[in-house]
Amino acid sequence: MLLILLGSWTAHADEPPSDARAEAKRLKKDGDAALARNDALAALDCFERGYQIYPSANMRFNVALALDALGRASEALDAYQAFAAEAKDVPVAARQHLERRMMELSRQLGHLTVETGTDGAEVMVDDRPRGTTPLRIYLAPGPHRVELRKEGHVSMVRAMVMVAGQNESLHVELGLVPTVVDKAKPVEPVEPVEPVESAKLKVIAPLPVTASVVAGPPRKRRGWIWAAAVGGVVLAGATIGLAVGLASPTPHFSHTLGEGGPGTP
Repeated sequence: MLLILLGSWTAHADEPPSDARAEAKRLKKDGDAALARNDALAALDCFERGYQIYPSANMRFNVALALDALGRASEALDAYQAFAAEAKDVPVAARQHLERRMMELSRQLGHLTVETGTDGAEVMVDDRPRGTTPLRIYLAPGPHRVELRKEGHVSMVRAMVMVAGQNESLHVELGLVPTVVDKAKPVEPVEPVEPVESAKLKVIAPLPVTASVVAGPPRKRRGWIWAAAVGGVVLAGATIGLAVGLASPTPHFSHTLGEGGPGTP
Protein backbone atom coordinates (compact mmCIF):
# COMPACT_ATOMS: atom_id res chain seq x y z
CA MET A 1 0.00 0.00 0.00
CA LEU A 2 2.81 2.40 0.88
CA LEU A 3 4.56 1.65 -2.38
CA ILE A 4 1.40 2.48 -4.33
CA LEU A 5 0.80 5.72 -2.43
CA LEU A 6 4.37 6.88 -3.02
CA GLY A 7 4.64 5.61 -6.57
CA SER A 8 3.94 8.98 -8.13
CA TRP A 9 6.06 10.93 -5.62
CA THR A 10 9.64 11.78 -6.45
CA ALA A 11 12.06 13.28 -3.94
CA HIS A 12 13.76 16.48 -4.89
CA ALA A 13 17.53 16.17 -4.83
CA ASP A 14 20.54 17.40 -6.66
CA GLU A 15 20.98 15.47 -9.87
CA PRO A 16 24.05 13.20 -9.69
CA PRO A 17 26.15 12.51 -12.78
CA SER A 18 24.18 10.79 -15.53
CA ASP A 19 26.12 7.52 -15.29
CA ALA A 20 25.51 7.20 -11.53
CA ARG A 21 21.85 8.07 -11.91
CA ALA A 22 21.39 5.54 -14.67
CA GLU A 23 23.00 2.82 -12.54
CA ALA A 24 20.82 3.72 -9.53
CA LYS A 25 17.68 3.47 -11.72
CA ARG A 26 18.75 0.08 -12.98
CA LEU A 27 19.31 -1.18 -9.43
CA LYS A 28 15.91 0.16 -8.31
CA LYS A 29 14.21 -1.65 -11.19
CA ASP A 30 15.95 -4.91 -10.25
CA GLY A 31 14.94 -4.45 -6.62
CA ASP A 32 11.30 -3.86 -7.50
CA ALA A 33 11.30 -7.06 -9.55
CA ALA A 34 12.84 -8.99 -6.63
CA LEU A 35 10.11 -7.73 -4.27
CA ALA A 36 7.43 -8.73 -6.77
CA ARG A 37 8.66 -12.33 -6.67
CA ASN A 38 8.98 -12.19 -2.82
CA ASP A 39 12.79 -12.19 -2.84
CA ALA A 40 13.19 -9.47 -0.23
CA LEU A 41 16.85 -10.27 0.41
CA ALA A 42 17.84 -9.71 -3.24
CA ALA A 43 15.69 -6.56 -3.28
CA LEU A 44 17.46 -5.23 -0.19
CA ASP A 45 20.86 -5.75 -1.82
CA CYS A 46 19.79 -3.81 -4.94
CA PHE A 47 18.27 -0.93 -2.96
CA GLU A 48 21.26 -0.56 -0.61
CA ARG A 49 23.71 -0.45 -3.53
CA GLY A 50 21.46 2.04 -5.31
CA TYR A 51 21.38 4.25 -2.20
CA GLN A 52 25.18 4.31 -2.08
CA ILE A 53 25.26 5.53 -5.68
CA TYR A 54 22.27 7.82 -5.42
CA PRO A 55 21.49 8.70 -1.75
CA SER A 56 17.90 9.86 -2.20
CA ALA A 57 14.88 9.67 0.12
CA ASN A 58 13.07 7.46 -2.43
CA MET A 59 15.84 4.84 -2.32
CA ARG A 60 15.90 4.93 1.50
CA PHE A 61 12.17 4.24 1.49
CA ASN A 62 12.75 1.22 -0.77
CA VAL A 63 15.37 -0.06 1.71
CA ALA A 64 12.77 0.23 4.51
CA LEU A 65 10.24 -1.77 2.47
CA ALA A 66 12.72 -4.62 1.92
CA LEU A 67 13.68 -4.71 5.61
CA ASP A 68 10.03 -4.75 6.62
CA ALA A 69 9.38 -7.65 4.25
CA LEU A 70 12.31 -9.57 5.84
CA GLY A 71 10.85 -9.11 9.32
CA ARG A 72 13.76 -7.00 10.52
CA ALA A 73 11.42 -4.69 12.36
CA SER A 74 13.95 -2.56 14.23
CA GLU A 75 16.00 -1.80 11.11
CA ALA A 76 12.86 -1.19 9.05
CA LEU A 77 11.58 1.28 11.65
CA ASP A 78 14.91 3.13 11.62
CA ALA A 79 14.76 3.39 7.82
CA TYR A 80 11.13 4.57 7.84
CA GLN A 81 11.95 7.24 10.43
CA ALA A 82 14.96 8.41 8.43
CA PHE A 83 12.80 8.65 5.32
CA ALA A 84 10.07 10.59 7.15
CA ALA A 85 12.65 13.09 8.43
CA GLU A 86 14.34 13.49 5.05
CA ALA A 87 11.44 13.44 2.56
CA LYS A 88 9.70 16.65 1.59
CA ASP A 89 6.24 17.21 0.12
CA VAL A 90 5.11 13.64 0.74
CA PRO A 91 1.39 13.20 -0.06
CA VAL A 92 -0.75 13.42 3.07
CA ALA A 93 -2.34 9.98 2.62
CA ALA A 94 1.09 8.38 2.18
CA ARG A 95 2.52 10.08 5.26
CA GLN A 96 -0.47 9.02 7.40
CA HIS A 97 -0.11 5.43 6.27
CA LEU A 98 3.64 5.61 6.95
CA GLU A 99 3.06 6.87 10.49
CA ARG A 100 0.59 4.05 11.23
CA ARG A 101 3.10 1.49 10.02
CA MET A 102 5.84 2.95 12.22
CA MET A 103 3.50 2.83 15.22
CA GLU A 104 2.75 -0.84 14.58
CA LEU A 105 6.43 -1.69 14.39
CA SER A 106 7.31 0.24 17.56
CA ARG A 107 4.81 -1.87 19.56
CA GLN A 108 6.70 -4.99 18.49
CA LEU A 109 10.05 -3.65 19.72
CA GLY A 110 11.83 -2.57 22.85
CA HIS A 111 12.95 1.04 23.11
CA LEU A 112 16.55 1.70 24.14
CA THR A 113 18.03 5.10 24.97
CA VAL A 114 21.82 5.18 25.04
CA GLU A 115 23.79 8.03 26.63
CA THR A 116 27.44 8.56 27.48
CA GLY A 117 29.27 11.11 29.58
CA THR A 118 30.83 12.48 26.42
CA ASP A 119 28.57 12.62 23.35
CA GLY A 120 29.58 11.19 20.01
CA ALA A 121 30.34 7.61 21.04
CA GLU A 122 29.60 5.02 18.37
CA VAL A 123 26.90 2.51 19.33
CA MET A 124 27.25 -1.05 18.04
CA VAL A 125 24.34 -3.46 18.56
CA ASP A 126 25.11 -7.09 17.82
CA ASP A 127 28.25 -5.95 15.92
CA ARG A 128 26.24 -3.60 13.69
CA PRO A 129 26.58 0.21 13.85
CA ARG A 130 23.36 1.95 14.90
CA GLY A 131 24.42 5.57 15.40
CA THR A 132 26.18 7.81 17.92
CA THR A 133 25.22 8.97 21.38
CA PRO A 134 22.86 10.34 22.49
CA LEU A 135 20.75 7.75 20.66
CA ARG A 136 17.25 6.27 20.82
CA ILE A 137 16.83 3.02 18.93
CA TYR A 138 14.37 0.14 18.68
CA LEU A 139 15.50 -3.43 19.23
CA ALA A 140 13.80 -6.76 18.72
CA PRO A 141 12.77 -8.55 21.93
CA GLY A 142 15.49 -10.74 23.41
CA PRO A 143 19.19 -10.45 24.36
CA HIS A 144 21.50 -8.00 22.64
CA ARG A 145 25.15 -7.04 22.88
CA VAL A 146 25.65 -3.28 23.04
CA GLU A 147 29.14 -1.87 22.56
CA LEU A 148 30.19 1.77 22.85
CA ARG A 149 33.35 3.08 21.23
CA LYS A 150 35.06 6.44 21.10
CA GLU A 151 38.56 7.38 20.10
CA GLY A 152 40.80 8.00 23.08
CA HIS A 153 38.37 6.21 25.44
CA VAL A 154 38.05 2.69 26.78
CA SER A 155 35.33 0.74 24.94
CA MET A 156 32.52 -0.70 27.02
CA VAL A 157 30.22 -3.68 26.35
CA ARG A 158 26.84 -4.23 27.99
CA ALA A 159 24.36 -7.08 27.69
CA MET A 160 20.75 -5.93 27.35
CA VAL A 161 17.53 -7.96 27.30
CA MET A 162 14.74 -6.11 25.52
CA VAL A 163 11.00 -6.60 25.98
CA ALA A 164 8.43 -5.54 23.37
CA GLY A 165 6.80 -2.21 24.14
CA GLN A 166 9.09 -1.41 27.11
CA ASN A 167 11.61 1.40 27.48
CA GLU A 168 15.17 0.74 28.62
CA SER A 169 18.00 3.20 29.18
CA LEU A 170 21.75 2.75 29.21
CA HIS A 171 24.12 5.38 30.59
CA VAL A 172 27.83 4.64 30.42
CA GLU A 173 30.85 6.72 31.42
CA LEU A 174 33.68 5.97 29.03
CA GLY A 175 37.01 6.35 30.77
CA LEU A 176 40.05 7.77 29.03
CA VAL A 177 42.67 5.40 27.72
CA PRO A 178 45.52 5.50 30.28
CA THR A 179 48.66 7.19 29.05
CA VAL A 180 51.70 4.92 29.04
CA VAL A 181 54.64 6.71 30.63
CA ASP A 182 58.14 5.46 29.88
CA LYS A 183 59.69 4.86 33.29
CA ALA A 184 63.22 4.87 31.88
CA LYS A 185 63.96 8.55 32.18
CA PRO A 186 67.16 9.86 30.56
CA VAL A 187 69.98 10.47 32.98
CA GLU A 188 70.75 14.14 33.27
CA PRO A 189 74.43 14.95 32.68
CA VAL A 190 76.38 15.84 35.80
CA GLU A 191 78.59 18.89 35.63
CA PRO A 192 82.25 17.98 36.27
CA VAL A 193 83.75 19.17 39.54
CA GLU A 194 86.89 21.28 39.15
CA PRO A 195 89.92 19.76 40.93
CA VAL A 196 91.23 21.69 43.93
CA GLU A 197 94.88 22.62 43.71
CA SER A 198 97.00 21.61 46.69
CA ALA A 199 98.49 25.09 46.90
CA LYS A 200 95.08 26.48 47.70
CA LEU A 201 94.64 24.22 50.69
CA LYS A 202 95.77 25.72 54.04
CA VAL A 203 96.81 23.12 56.58
CA ILE A 204 96.18 24.20 60.17
CA ALA A 205 98.60 22.61 62.70
CA PRO A 206 96.99 21.21 65.83
CA LEU A 207 97.50 23.20 69.04
CA PRO A 208 99.95 21.66 71.67
CA VAL A 209 98.25 20.03 74.61
CA THR A 210 99.69 21.21 78.03
CA ALA A 211 99.00 19.62 81.39
CA SER A 212 98.91 21.68 84.62
CA VAL A 213 100.89 19.92 87.36
CA VAL A 214 100.72 21.04 91.04
CA ALA A 215 104.14 20.77 92.61
CA GLY A 216 104.46 19.05 96.03
CA PRO A 217 107.12 17.48 98.22
CA PRO A 218 108.48 14.12 97.21
CA ARG A 219 106.99 11.08 98.92
CA LYS A 220 110.23 10.20 100.76
CA ARG A 221 110.53 13.69 102.17
CA ARG A 222 106.95 13.51 103.42
CA GLY A 223 107.88 10.22 105.15
CA TRP A 224 110.72 11.88 107.06
CA ILE A 225 108.41 14.68 108.13
CA TRP A 226 105.90 12.18 109.60
CA ALA A 227 108.73 10.31 111.40
CA ALA A 228 110.07 13.52 112.96
CA ALA A 229 106.61 14.49 114.12
CA VAL A 230 106.03 11.12 115.78
CA GLY A 231 109.45 11.23 117.42
CA GLY A 232 108.73 14.65 118.85
CA VAL A 233 105.51 13.43 120.38
CA VAL A 234 107.29 10.43 122.01
CA LEU A 235 110.08 12.64 123.41
CA ALA A 236 107.59 15.05 124.86
CA GLY A 237 105.77 12.20 126.61
CA ALA A 238 108.96 10.91 128.17
CA THR A 239 109.92 14.33 129.50
CA ILE A 240 106.52 14.82 131.09
CA GLY A 241 106.79 11.40 132.78
CA LEU A 242 110.21 12.18 134.21
CA ALA A 243 109.01 15.45 135.64
CA VAL A 244 106.10 13.80 137.38
CA GLY A 245 108.38 11.18 138.91
CA LEU A 246 110.73 13.76 140.46
CA ALA A 247 107.91 15.69 141.98
CA SER A 248 106.40 12.68 143.95
CA PRO A 249 107.49 12.40 147.81
CA THR A 250 109.65 9.47 149.12
CA PRO A 251 107.60 6.96 151.19
CA HIS A 252 108.30 6.86 155.03
CA PHE A 253 108.75 3.48 156.89
CA SER A 254 107.92 3.41 160.65
CA HIS A 255 109.73 0.15 161.39
CA THR A 256 113.38 -0.65 160.88
CA LEU A 257 114.84 -3.94 160.05
CA GLY A 258 116.39 -5.89 162.86
CA GLU A 259 119.64 -7.70 162.82
CA GLY A 260 117.89 -10.97 162.32
CA GLY A 261 116.51 -9.94 159.09
CA PRO A 262 113.03 -9.81 157.88
CA GLY A 263 110.38 -11.16 160.19
CA THR A 264 112.37 -10.42 163.35
CA PRO A 265 110.67 -8.19 166.02
